[in-house]
Amino acid sequence: FFTERETEQQTQIESLREQNKKLQVEIKHAREALLMEKSNPTTKSAQGGESNSNMVRNLGELPPKELKPLADKILRQNNLPAIALAACFEGKVSLLLALSPQTAQHYSAITLLEPAQKTLQAKGGGKNSLAQIGSQLTQKLPQALKQLEQSLENIKPSNPAPSATH
Repeated sequence: FFTERETEQQTQIESLREQNKKLQVEIKHAREALLMEKSNPTTKSAQGGESNSNMVRNLGELPPKELKPLADKILRQNNLPAIALAACFEGKVSLLLALSPQTAQHYSAITLLEPAQKTLQAKGGGKNSLAQIGSQLTQKLPQALKQLEQSLENIKPSNPAPSATH
């Protein structure tokens, strides 16, 4: 009797484990779809205005390690010169700025993030094309995002040089 019960329980446990794996995959896909929708360049910017050239988004509750892959994916799929993504996680705020290769030739992500970094009293670093900062001052994120939008205002998509006509 006990051996039979143990076998039944092991079968149930394995079934629950498989179901858990499937649900985790479904959650991952749903989360990715939601993040891509939240970060769609055709939706309004974080401050409510339309932006045709740059994107600044607060993605809400999200681990900071997920910002870079998402920013890379968005830059690959869209012709944006700059993308800034912010997220709060476990009482800390992370802010990432990624620049297209063309934009990184003329601007530095580290320099563009400096005003927001000062506001958030954040630590971080990076390189010309990508920089990320983190802080515990989550309440100052809206102000930092406004400053970052202002820093990015003059960056426009690179246009091909006009051809000379005679």
